[in-house]
Amino acid sequence: MKSWLLFLLILAGGGSVLGQPKSSTHFLHGRLADIQTLASQENKLLLVHFSASWCMPCQWMEKNTFTDSDVANFLQDNYLSLKIDIDDPVGFREKEALQVTLLPSLFIFNASGTLLGRYEESMAADRLLALLRKHNTADNRLASPTARNNLTREMSPTAHVDHLNKPALIPEGPATPTTPTPYDNTSGSAPSLGPVPPPSTTLLPHNVVPPPIIEYGIQVGVYSTYESAIQQVHLLENKIDKSVSIFFAKNAQQNPLYKIVVGKFDSQREAQDYMIVVQRAGFQGYIKEWGKL
Repeated sequence: MKSWLLFLLILAGGGSVLGQPKSSTHFLHGRLADIQTLASQENKLLLVHFSASWCMPCQWMEKNTFTDSDVANFLQDNYLSLKIDIDDPVGFREKEALQVTLLPSLFIFNASGTLLGRYEESMAADRLLALLRKHNTADNRLASPTARNNLTREMSPTAHVDHLNKPALIPEGPATPTTPTPYDNTSGSAPSLGPVPPPSTTLLPHNVVPPPIIEYGIQVGVYSTYESAIQQVHLLENKIDKSVSIFFAKNAQQNPLYKIVVGKFDSQREAQDYMIVVQRAGFQGYIKEWGKL
């Protein structure tokens, strides 16, 4: 009888015991300068994850490392997390500005926008969590007034990402990993390395921009605070089987907006068909192009 009751509780919670939300890192989508400003305002560090759909080590981290409950919870409490797709026009410019030549590449900034660490490798959860904890100090979470003012002046009128995509590249044979020297702007020795899946790095292809592919999402809400947006994401993740994204933008009064978007569909028809699932879960939504969010 007790086992049957526990099973019912798990079903009621969308697959988690007692209705606790599933653990997963919730990446923001937007312009780096804008998210740095948010981090300074909230006195949080910033993790930037450079990725691409064809980068297999990147996809491995997103399916394993960033879904680890300890990593996801620690990031939510102490960091803002930004995912940058280098195949997007905006992401490509961010990649060029930071001279990213290997994927995956992880950048950690303090609340003042100072680069603390640059890591060009794929990481298991324990390795990443050790680095996140290492940089999570009181000084790094507190933005200086000068840095906050400088970051605020850099904010764009609107922040959105025009998404492009291209087929995943599958190598004919095993890649030969390189051994990068990570930039680490802290004193003391780095924590011990955890298990890292091969290949540890992936060379970027030639800078060929593929033709644009229009993709669609279902926007189900707009919130004025990051905390409210995260709460809504947790509710959605317990009721649907599609990814949920948070897009950052600003209104005419320059106030922050957090747009909650369900899924990423190849056509309006596919998005419209999934709208039924969203409505059955108790949410209303509008179909939007990803590039116009």
